[in-house]
Amino acid sequence: MLRERLRRHEILGPTLYTSGPSFNGTSAPDPQTARRMVLEQKAAGYDFLKIHPGLSRETFDMLARTADSVGIRFAGHVPAAVGLDRALAARYASIDHLDGYVERLAGWTPGAGPEGFFGLLLADRVDTALIAELARRIPLRRFGRPDELVGAAVDAFGAVDIAVNNDDPSQAIFILILLLKPTGLSATQYNVLRILRGAGPEGLACREVGCRMISRDPDITRLMDRMESRGLIARARGEEDRRVVKSRLTAEGLRILVELDAPVQELHRRQLDHLPAKELRQLSRLLERARTHVETTCSPE
Repeated sequence: MLRERLRRHEILGPTLYTSGPSFNGTSAPDPQTARRMVLEQKAAGYDFLKIHPGLSRETFDMLARTADSVGIRFAGHVPAAVGLDRALAARYASIDHLDGYVERLAGWTPGAGPEGFFGLLLADRVDTALIAELARRIPLRRFGRPDELVGAAVDAFGAVDIAVNNDDPSQAIFILILLLKPTGLSATQYNVLRILRGAGPEGLACREVGCRMISRDPDITRLMDRMESRGLIARARGEEDRRVVKSRLTAEGLRILVELDAPVQELHRRQLDHLPAKELRQLSRLLERARTHVETTCSPE
């Protein structure tokens, strides 16, 4: 089997994950059919079950119970009869195309009229105040490791792209973006605010900020122009060298950072809770070394 040969490194290639035939309203019209399909796909060696629209709530519940009992994950679309709340509670491995999110944010329910392709017709009814709450409910692994170790590991490099559930780094960025959405910050702007908070009242020159960023912005000057216009940072010429313009965090920028500290810390804790304390300390040291190397090799001149 190709997947096994890849895992044994007999041939060069990516890690291969496979799903079985689709679970949808036609292929799985009732709970017993769904149960049979789950058992068959688990026995066949598939990595996960793929869900498409059309499943009834009863059929989905049987699928989820059976999948949990035999240890196979499921992912894909969120059937209208299931809804996002049930999908999150059931711990989808991933939700395709943010399916169900617009409907949930707009308060839509089946029978309430057409919602359009992925909720397109509901866009003007979305309650953005619910975004952060939904982001916090995305199920991640929890094992109750010490918060201070997690904070040390994350703060060492601002590593917001560590994988959620250990296998999909893009989901961590997605969750962070959802947390930032109510503040109007991009992930890059959030990174700048954290860098300036760490710099203290002395502030940093524009190029110094650029050297410390996780993702380099090709036009850091314009980025900081926009942040200054929002009142998040303030810039002034240095007292010792008038040629140098330094940026500092404003009270408004600090307020937003403080508001985000708890939910972002919780996100990082949930991302890293699966690691033992010894490995967290090792991760913290490695990230510190990586950051130091970046800062010493990036010249602000």
